[in-house]
Amino acid sequence: MENYTKGETVDVISEEGPFTKLDLDMTNCIKMKISAGGSIRNYMGFAQREFAKAERRLITFSGSGEAVNKVISCVEIMKRKHKDPLHQINKIFFKMKEDIWEPKEEDLDRLKVTRHIPAISVLLSKDPIDVNEPGYQSPGSFEEEWGRGTAKANANRKDNVRKKRTKLQQSGGSGRRERQKQKGPGQRDQSHKKHKQGQQDKSQSTKQTGPAQDKNYPKKEKSDG
Repeated sequence: MENYTKGETVDVISEEGPFTKLDLDMTNCIKMKISAGGSIRNYMGFAQREFAKAERRLITFSGSGEAVNKVISCVEIMKRKHKDPLHQINKIFFKMKEDIWEPKEEDLDRLKVTRHIPAISVLLSKDPIDVNEPGYQSPGSFEEEWGRGTAKANANRKDNVRKKRTKLQQSGGSGRRERQKQKGPGQRDQSHKKHKQGQQDKSQSTKQTGPAQDKNYPKKEKSDG
């Protein structure tokens, strides 16, 4: 691509949005478009103020590419901060973008490169919605699944630690038994005798020398009478 320079990038907007087929009134819906470089604090400050109004019943968070994780963070913050339980619908899809490359030479044609970028849109509703809709998530279901997943992970971790400890104990005991077998009965008796003889020699030397005396300590003189 050394003979081309990158031009503009065009978003290919689909006529049908991710929530157009739902039987919902999207007139007063708050539509939050999240970008990778945006601030979550700024997004949530506006979203919470607007969603606190009584006439605002729906809010959507949408983003693509590197902004997907930020969309999920905003959704979870809204669910935890809002006083009432919220019904949720998740839609995951691909967003099309066209990159225009301009030629540097006259005999070259203009290029158009189409990219498919992963995207996500999340709808939060104060009112109950169709539970049979693909991507529906009931209020509190995330916390329940998270709690079960955490308990299962902790149980698996404890089981793995117990298996490793048992394996280490078995390998250590078998290693000692193998070393004893390699020595043979005669070598084991000799090593035991050497150890016992060393302890006896040490005790005899302690009795002969007695406790160490400090030369600088004055000797006690015998008193007359």
